[in-house]
Amino acid sequence: MRQPGYDLRGLVVLGGTGGVGCLAPIFIIGAIFVGRFLDNLFGTEPFLILTCILSGVVLSLVAMVGTALRSARDVQRNASRPLTRPSTQQTEVTVHEDREDNP
Repeated sequence: MRQPGYDLRGLVVLGGTGGVGCLAPIFIIGAIFVGRFLDNLFGTEPFLILTCILSGVVLSLVAMVGTALRSARDVQRNASRPLTRPSTQQTEVTVHEDREDNP
């Protein structure tokens, strides 16, 4: 249960940016496999693997920078909003039942 007074907004941003660290190796390893396949297919041994690896690094850097900028924008937007505490007042709930009057 969340206790009043704790600000968990930073953990939400951290969780969103953590996924980019997992994507970078996937991009690079995928680029290695694609580059090796294309080099074997076309007979251009070191050229296409190096091109694909460089492309994977560039893609991962673009993803990291984009996520960092988006996270910074979210932090600035959320920092201006004050923290709200959950209401301690009980809300009265009225339940209406539909009844059919059978003669």
